[in-house]
Order: sequence, then structure tokens, then C-alpha cells
Amino acid sequence: MSQQKTDDWFTYTSFLASSARAGIEESVVVSSHRLIEALRRLLELKPELKSDPFFAEIDELLVRSTSAAYFKSPEKFTDFLDEVLQRFAEEARARNGLD
Repeated sequence: MSQQKTDDWFTYTSFLASSARAGIEESVVVSSHRLIEALRRLLELKPELKSDPFFAEIDELLVRSTSAAYFKSPEKFTDFLDEVLQRFAEEARARNGLD
């Protein structure tokens, strides 16, 4: 693995480690925002995932809506998180032939 790829993964994993520790003092909303940010960063690190229509759609949603929902209000951010979770649940059902 190239040094750049190793550095990218180090940046991502150190973000997760620091987020885990910061979550103790942060509010639940901030911790949830960090997890969504981790998902967005993972899609950046593994761009080949975006060849899957589901991940391409999720990436677009995260880029377009995360900050807007987060900065509007805790309720708007909760609605956004519910939408993300709903999309994952629907996709899980489809991928497992449950629709």
C-alpha cells in the first residue's frame, strides 16, 4: 500500500479514535454528527463504493444535506439521521430479498 493510502487511512482511523474520546464530553447530536462524518469520509477513502448506485445516492445525500440539517436544529438533524437510517434499512431489505 502506498504511503499516501496509509496516510489517508491513518487520518480516518485517528478521526474515529478522537471522536470516540470526544464523545464522552460532547452532546449526543455532536457525536452523531461525527459518525455521519465518518461515513462520508469512508466513502471518500473507498471511491469504488460509489459505483454501487446505493452508495452513490448516500454520498450525494451526505454531501448535500448533513451540514444543512446539523446547523438548522437538533430536530432537523434527527430527521436527517432518520432518513439516512431508513435508506439503509430499505437497502438491507432489498439486498436480502425481503421486499
